[in-house]
Parts: sequence; C-alpha cells; structure tokens
Amino acid sequence: MSINDINNAAAAMNQLKARYEGFLDDADAQIANRRAAYDGLASDLVKIVKDRMSVTIYFDPNAEEADLSNGGVFRTWQEFLSFINPLPELAYVKVIMQPGQLVVDQNYYSHIYGSVHLEFRANVNQPAGQRPSLFFVLYDKVNFNQWRRIETGELGSFYGHHIDFYFDENINEAVNPSSNNILFGAKGRGGQVELVSCMVKGPTGTHLMTCSTGDVSSLSLNSVLLDGITFGLQRSGDRGVALLTCDVVTVANGAEIYDSAAFTVGQNLLTSVVTV
Repeated sequence: MSINDINNAAAAMNQLKARYEGFLDDADAQIANRRAAYDGLASDLVKIVKDRMSVTIYFDPNAEEADLSNGGVFRTWQEFLSFINPLPELAYVKVIMQPGQLVVDQNYYSHIYGSVHLEFRANVNQPAGQRPSLFFVLYDKVNFNQWRRIETGELGSFYGHHIDFYFDENINEAVNPSSNNILFGAKGRGGQVELVSCMVKGPTGTHLMTCSTGDVSSLSLNSVLLDGITFGLQRSGDRGVALLTCDVVTVANGAEIYDSAAFTVGQNLLTSVVTV
C-alpha cells in the first residue's frame, strides 16, 4: 500500500469519525429535547388528573354568572350537572355551599351508575333551618308522588356537613307515594352516605337511603334530625345487608331511623348503639 493510499484511508477514517461523533451529538440533543417534552407532558398529565379527579366548586345562588371550572361557581342544579357529568369515574367533588337553596330538579345518575364521591359542605356552620339546603322537587304526582334523587353509582358516596335536605311537600293527596322514594341511591354493590349536623325533612313516604337486593349499603348519621320521613334506612328485596352508625340522631313526626320490620340486627343489619 502506498503512502497516498494510507493518507486517503486515514482521511476517510477521520471523516467517518467526525460523522459518527456528529450523529451522537445530534442523537443526544434529540433525546434531551424529547425527554424534556415527555417530562412536560407527564407534568401536564399529572395536573390534568388532579384537576379532573379532585375538584372543589362553590354553590352561590347570588353569583352574577357561573364559572364551571375547578374552583369556580355554579348557581343552579343544571349548572352543577353540566360541570360534574363530564368528570371521570371515581372523581371526588367538594361543593362549598353559600347560604341559599339548591333545587334538585333533575335526577342525578353518576355516569350511568359509575362511581363518584360527592361532598356538600356549608361555608359557615349554622343551626337547622338556617343552613344551606338541597330541595328535592316532585317530578310525578299524577300516578304517584315521586321525588327527584341523587344516585352516586357503584360504590359511590355522599357526605353532607352542616346542610339541610328538604322534600317538596306539595303532594297529590289522591295518590300514594312511590315505593322507591329515596334521597340517595347507588346502583350495584351498594353505596355510602354520611351526614354530620344535618336535618332531613319531608312528608311521609320518603326515605333517606335504601338497601337493595344483593347490596351492601352504609349509612352514618351524626347529630342529625330526621323529620317526617318514614325511614332513614329502608330495605328493598330480601338479601341486602346494611351498616348503620348513629350518634345523637333525633326523630320527629313519624320518622324512624331504620325499617325495623325489614331489618334484623345481627343478620342483615350491623349497627352501633343508637342515641335518640
């Protein structure tokens, strides 16, 4: 091999080395850019999940306009539904209630019986009758007296703190109440309801919660007044099981904490000592 051939081979090797090193530099730069983009995407995704899975909104009937976003304000039940219906299953929704009454004029079925966790809490604690409230209207009083309801879906939950619940008492005296008049429901595998410092007031024939065939339902009442409703906890079917905890529960005007004819303590009902 001549000196010229060796020089040409060395030059070719130097060019190849330079191209290889350039390739590595470009690859490192692309990897760094893509990693930064992925990190940004992951950060955005975490923020999106947080914003969608755990939200806080405010009910203020006197607000000038609605702001249906996390941290925003709604004024009506329809505005509330338009905000929470697009949320994913298992979302936790905290509602801070300003003084006023939120009229429940449409049934709420969580994601066609998916799961959602609702917390309704007064902004300032007040005594019964002065608290923020949910008012459940009648939607059928021609064939029977039937009220609107909230269904949190499979294993969903509802927590109420220092708010009151009212059923529309403008009933049709000529017809009977529906046998399924419940304030809270959960389709499939039961649900959980907890009320603290609340009043539930309604005409005879309405119920707070039901335990259906095959369900496990949980009801917790702490410093609660049940006024006029038939049962805090009723039973539908013959194979449901319920958990009931009570502390300082007061009943008035015919209300009962649970349907004693349908439940047997130790068989289909597990309950703490009831203080009335």
